[in-house]
Amino acid sequence: MLEKLSHLIFIIIFIAVFIIDGWGLPQGRSLSLVVLIFAPSILMLLHLFTKKKIYIPKIAIWFSIFLFFNAFSTFHSTDFQRSRDYLTYYFSLFVIFIYVLNNSESLKSIYVKVLFSLGILTFFYWTAFKFFLSSYFTFLIPGHGYQLIHPFAGYLTHHPIGVVGLILVSITSVSLFNKITFNQLIIFIISLAALLISFMRAGYIAFFGALLVLIYKYRKIPTQVFVVTSVVLFLLFLAFFMVTSPDYGESPIKRIFNTKINHVNVNNKTLLNARDYYYLQSFHAIVEKPLFGFGPHNFFSASEKYIQNKYVFTTTSTNILLDFMVENGVVAGVAFFYFFIVIAINAYRSVSLHDEAGMKLFMLYVSLLILFQFSYYHGSHTIFLTFIIVGGLIYKEEKSETDDYKLTLIASVLIPIIYFIGRMAPLI
Repeated sequence: MLEKLSHLIFIIIFIAVFIIDGWGLPQGRSLSLVVLIFAPSILMLLHLFTKKKIYIPKIAIWFSIFLFFNAFSTFHSTDFQRSRDYLTYYFSLFVIFIYVLNNSESLKSIYVKVLFSLGILTFFYWTAFKFFLSSYFTFLIPGHGYQLIHPFAGYLTHHPIGVVGLILVSITSVSLFNKITFNQLIIFIISLAALLISFMRAGYIAFFGALLVLIYKYRKIPTQVFVVTSVVLFLLFLAFFMVTSPDYGESPIKRIFNTKINHVNVNNKTLLNARDYYYLQSFHAIVEKPLFGFGPHNFFSASEKYIQNKYVFTTTSTNILLDFMVENGVVAGVAFFYFFIVIAINAYRSVSLHDEAGMKLFMLYVSLLILFQFSYYHGSHTIFLTFIIVGGLIYKEEKSETDDYKLTLIASVLIPIIYFIGRMAPLI
């Protein structure tokens, strides 16, 4: 009974974060942070009452290394309060990962269904928002750029609904590999259309890159064919990006996209979209502070210091590895990135082709991992939480350490206490 209650609360927490943060509701980003900081203590206490052991996988050492440097980085941050908030955020995600890993068999199928349903519901909300709500209920217009409903600023050159499209095509593509049904095919086509017209080029690369991995795992095509196909796809993407970039003049394709998605500034879309400037800022910042970085979620301080001109100020490098190295130091960034890669390799080897739910999650994990190399959506509470949960659901380890000292429970209780002490300190 308590175990089922624990799973229900976990699902409710995920739905709450997805809606209030992912839909960009008023104060949704700060509220979702509070929800995530309280979530581990609730989940771990319920897990304790079920009298089930907590197992900590060996891979957790890499997450722990990241958290260790993250803590020191917080004390060196130029924006201590912001970095402290995100220190507790990352600790919360660590405990959530452990919780999910320990309940993966029970949660896997229901989580896929919930995530799929939320994706469909988000499409309906986006449609209502675009044609009705944004005109009559202006307070619903998102106030930050990490949501999935509306382009936050006029300079954006893609629509964030493409991320929802990516989630759904990643899930439904596995269903179509197993059995083609009319409903799944329609959802796949609609989701793919949303991804395509969003003009989110990072999403294109993420989906087709993950699809190649999926095909290779399902069909066991020869390595040579896989490599050649990958190179051809890369060249096709490069050609597409070049002909749709104003650096290379007008093109019929660009005009089509401009007509279909006049909600974003397609005319400003360039081949690299200032990523070369962002990467250069990152490299300067890493050289200056290689050990502890500029502080969790404090990339903007590095950008402000090494900005080349006023048009390339940024809060992210649009690359997850560079972001974590700039903010938390080289060791922390590499450790966390290695953690993600190990999960992907482990899941590729361990998830059975007959485990449809597992394959859907594997496909989604690879899609998001690729997306994070070219975009800023790892900064979204909704998307990064999804990524961490999916990682916990697909990772398998035969021998794990038992948390006999209830360290995860202690950490989960301390997280909200530290958060609120930090919040109250300036008022004392």
